[in-house]
Amino acid sequence: MALWLVIVVPVVTLYGLIWWLADRPLRRRTALAPHTCWLLSLTAPLLPTAALVLNS
Repeated sequence: MALWLVIVVPVVTLYGLIWWLADRPLRRRTALAPHTCWLLSLTAPLLPTAALVLNS
């Protein structure tokens, strides 16, 4: 089994679980449509990385 698979899968899974648990209370309080809220929640963590890649 590839070493990156042993490291990356648990890290990404843990990150996703923490993000999902943090987003659940916020999703209930927002006035956004569910689809818009989830789309925003999925793209928000990617924006700093995209900014760094585009700025380099």
